Amino acid sequence: MFPSGTDTFGNVVLEAQASGLPVVVTDKGGPQENLLPGRTGAIVPEGDATAMARAMLDMAADPARLDAMRAAARAYAESRSFEAAFLQQWAMYRDRNAA
Repeated sequence: MFPSGTDTFGNVVLEAQASGLPVVVTDKGGPQENLLPGRTGAIVPEGDATAMARAMLDMAADPARLDAMRAAARAYAESRSFEAAFLQQWAMYRDRNAA
């Protein structure tokens, strides 16, 4: 559970997934970009405690789904790196300047 709506990156979200934990984040800030909704975690409205609780309870209520999310979270985190993020941002700048 990462309820911040102001965090710019949310490295802790990637760290949790690298540990095989599905995550719940808010729809504000950068952490929402560090998961695959429905596969490695959930995105809920910022400040909505009921939605946060519902997301956690939904995960806990389906052990098979939770196990699949754990495996997907680990695999997703392994695919992320600072180098990949840099290259993606570099390509974005390059494409903007080429236009």
